[in-house]
Amino acid sequence: MVGADSSPRVAGEGKWRRRDFPAFPFEPYSIQIEFMMALYDSLESGGVALLESPTGTGKTLSIICSALQWLLDQREKPKKASTRSTGDEEEPDWMRDFVMDVPEKKYVVKKRDGFRFGGMSNCKRDLMDRDGKIRGEGEDDEFLMEEYDSDIDERLKRKSESLSSSDDEDEGGEEQAVEVVPKIYFCSRTHSQLSQFIKEFKRTSFVNEISLVCLGSRKNLCINPEVLNLKNVNRINERCIDLQNNKNIKDSRTKIKDNHGRKRRTKSLCGCPMLKKNSEAKKLRDELFQNAMDIEDLVRLGNNLGTCPYYGTRSMVPVAQLVVLPYQSLLMKSARESLSLNLKESVLIIDEAHNLADSITSMYNSKITLSQLKQVLYHLEHYLNRFKTCLGPGNRRYIQTLMVLVNSFKRILLSEKDDTSHVIVSMTINEFLFSLDIDNINLVKLQHYIKQSKIIYKVTGYGNKLQSLEIEDSLRIGRQNQNLQGSAISGFQALVDILFSLSNNDPDGRMIVSKQQ
Repeated sequence: MVGADSSPRVAGEGKWRRRDFPAFPFEPYSIQIEFMMALYDSLESGGVALLESPTGTGKTLSIICSALQWLLDQREKPKKASTRSTGDEEEPDWMRDFVMDVPEKKYVVKKRDGFRFGGMSNCKRDLMDRDGKIRGEGEDDEFLMEEYDSDIDERLKRKSESLSSSDDEDEGGEEQAVEVVPKIYFCSRTHSQLSQFIKEFKRTSFVNEISLVCLGSRKNLCINPEVLNLKNVNRINERCIDLQNNKNIKDSRTKIKDNHGRKRRTKSLCGCPMLKKNSEAKKLRDELFQNAMDIEDLVRLGNNLGTCPYYGTRSMVPVAQLVVLPYQSLLMKSARESLSLNLKESVLIIDEAHNLADSITSMYNSKITLSQLKQVLYHLEHYLNRFKTCLGPGNRRYIQTLMVLVNSFKRILLSEKDDTSHVIVSMTINEFLFSLDIDNINLVKLQHYIKQSKIIYKVTGYGNKLQSLEIEDSLRIGRQNQNLQGSAISGFQALVDILFSLSNNDPDGRMIVSKQQ
């Protein structure tokens, strides 16, 4: 019950509860008020809450007005505390200044030459460049991996972190302050549901107080016609990544001789043209900071400016107060790492949560076909044959381990195929590993190697080049061959997904081997 002072909070169950939600665009019904109060109390208390509301009761608008009101109230708390503290004459000035500065807490990142960005890894690479035994001057050097040793890599990482942290105390260097912004992540199953959420958000007064960024997939946000024409989601992701990696490769391999016979590098002619316009990218970020946009708005803005909205939205996540994203971007660890999402001390709201279990099951299912295994093996074998005299023992060992795994997977699919072409076998993870005699392989270290060494792009890059040369020699260039080249990364990614699944606890899943034609 509201008292005579028209307080927006009412007493209930021994604590003050907010009842007034002024951002609601019209007079709310009692069921909407109850829902907003329950959500606000849940956020205030912390922990996990399961809330439901009948269809047609304005659930989305109630979530927005309650959760964002709580976010604004949290932002005001330190200011009120600092106002009260300034009236206390017994406190020294430095203490009052400290309290007043609490809402302005910022991370300070120092950019230093040689250590903070690159650090020991750059020093290691420079030494390797000077060692002719490790890096040569051949035309395929762009595909050659740096030497890798998991134990040495960990020691270098620890030394790099130690050096970078100690250097932060030194004077000098360029400082860049990044504000720490409390966040609410709103997650829904489809992009259309996210668009509806943003539409409702624009109806409230929060549109002028809360910064919102909407994250989407490459398929939904890409504006490069060459990539979009591929249609398939996996092909679009592959091509986008390939364009970025090819930009670096082109820089290292495009060399011509000048008038004095010396080799010099030419300007890169590769890479996605939508990522080269820094000034336009800044304009896009400015627009995103000022206006709430859904997927369609982002694509329209990206086309008008000629810059990539996919990477533009990703760059805005650190400063956004409300991040709207689909299930896959949040629930998959690799996606969270790619987007640099930090959920610590943040609010996570999952819409349509009854779909969560099925979505997680679908996302973490992994599958690889016999044709993909054959293609992966083709790339690994040709890569090892070409570079075996240049690769260090660490790289050779891990590549050979990958080949052992691929051959084992092939063997179980090809075994007695003529007699059991329709057999489907289900087994636990350990049973599967023991049956192939690969239970002694450290799959966690192998996954770490694949991620750190970027072997997928090195191996597929060389394999695609080799296939192109074979096509030119035979004078039979066709779309089928091009599709075969493009699917190489898909095969490697499928293999990585399988390895990740095999690293789970034994009771957590089942391996299904299907020999159907």
